Amino acid sequence: MKLIRYLSLIALTGIFAAVSIQAGAKTDIQPSTAQTDSLSEDMFRSSVNSQTGIVSISGHFSEMPNTVFAVYVYQSGVDNTDGVTTDTLSDYFNHVEQVYTDEEGVLNLSYTISGKTGKYKVFAVSADGTVCKEHYFVYIDNLQDYID
Repeated sequence: MKLIRYLSLIALTGIFAAVSIQAGAKTDIQPSTAQTDSLSEDMFRSSVNSQTGIVSISGHFSEMPNTVFAVYVYQSGVDNTDGVTTDTLSDYFNHVEQVYTDEEGVLNLSYTISGKTGKYKVFAVSADGTVCKEHYFVYIDNLQDYID
């Protein structure tokens, strides 16, 4: 029954994802446009290790080598930043980080998620404020509870 609730969560979020579920294993949830093993041309994706809570975000911006980006991860359930103040930043953002692409335009970062089960929006913004790429990932806190 718990596994059905888990699959329903994915269906309700509207994400068509490749999901690998194995107790204690890395859970890799990616948008359907990003289902290849290698980071191909102009791709942006995330993976979440359900055991450690480590989120890995990678992207390939072929036309933007050696470029600074801000990568934002909204809290689960947040769709926009209307009403955000300096006092409420943590209510809106799960993670914010400035990163540079390398000489080939590849961007990589990882962090430990501090959040609840849900759908998280990730987007990369260039220095001029342009949202270059965005996607969603699903994090399942205590994945083992959904498998048993």
